[in-house]
Amino acid sequence: MTTNVINRVVTNNRSIGLAGILTIIFVIAKILGYIGWSWWIVFLPIWIIPAIILGIAAFLVLAAGCLFVVSGIGSFIHSFFMSRKKRKNDEKSKRSF
Repeated sequence: MTTNVINRVVTNNRSIGLAGILTIIFVIAKILGYIGWSWWIVFLPIWIIPAIILGIAAFLVLAAGCLFVVSGIGSFIHSFFMSRKKRKNDEKSKRSF
């Protein structure tokens, strides 16, 4: 669909994709009784792309966490916050006298 709005051309490309086509085929086959799958399996193609994206995101988070620990940055940050906590405790002990 192309629309001319103040000398600009806006194009919207809304394709259904392979997952959408498979879902439509599975729903029609389920309704007509050709397949006896559960509805969860029928709608599974819709969840493939989000599952892949979440899997990649989880992998990246775990990889970043491993690099964080292996590189020693974790111990640096831990020592920074522990020294900060120690300073606060020292200030509290000075005030108590």
